[in-house]
Amino acid sequence: MPLYAHHGVQHTWLIEPIKQTVEVYRLDDGIRVENGFFAGTNQMAAPPFEAISIDLGSCWTPHRLAVI
Repeated sequence: MPLYAHHGVQHTWLIEPIKQTVEVYRLDDGIRVENGFFAGTNQMAAPPFEAISIDLGSCWTPHRLAVI
């Protein structure tokens, strides 16, 4: 993320599909600050799209275990 900050990227979302989490960060005076943490099937409204609510439950693919 230091590269994003260096280039002035204002908002960063770190998405972990296996863990089913989204970490939201914003750039504040050149420093990356956590702006939210969402997990599982919760609703998410986060900058820069806080005007809409995202149903995280619809974003994750069900886990499938390989049978060997």
